[in-house]
Amino acid sequence: MLRGTVLGSAIWDPAPERRPVRIEEQFDAILYLGPPSSMTAAKLAPALCSDRAYIEMRLGRLGLIPPPPGATSTPTDQLKDDCAHPGGYKEIPDREPALTDRLRKTLEEAAHGKVNPDSIAPESRDRLVAFLERDGPRYLGSAGKLESLVLLEDDRSGGRRVRRYRSVFASGLKIIWTIGFSSEGAIVALEPRPE
Repeated sequence: MLRGTVLGSAIWDPAPERRPVRIEEQFDAILYLGPPSSMTAAKLAPALCSDRAYIEMRLGRLGLIPPPPGATSTPTDQLKDDCAHPGGYKEIPDREPALTDRLRKTLEEAAHGKVNPDSIAPESRDRLVAFLERDGPRYLGSAGKLESLVLLEDDRSGGRRVRRYRSVFASGLKIIWTIGFSSEGAIVALEPRPE
């Protein structure tokens, strides 16, 4: 609960056109779930994936959520993908290790708050470099050394190049990355999900 606490009395300045207010005037409570590096995501049980009415209801609700700018998939795509892979993803041979090396280097740099803009496609640089430099140390830096990065999918349909990877960090954190690449091999989109 925030009312009457030091955090609740802190000033929250949401936007230039609004007046600053105390956090307790905007929110009743904060739920802290632990550091981001320790968070995991639960998958739907196979029985729920087989329940047509339930999936239609979930897809309808997820369809209301717009994907982030530059995303390679929508929330409905993610649900369909989770149900299509109930046992998880399997590693596949990597026939273009240079793309994987580019991603590995980008993730390692992001963990330290620095990213080489040349690894990011020009149309995505402003958004992705800022995201990786801001959130990389918080999520990846605290996870420790990147122990492995393996290819799970490589799709070239629809004129897009999308690869899916599993990363494992020294802390045990596992992340599934959906990465969009340009025809030149630069990163166009980057979507992490805890495994």
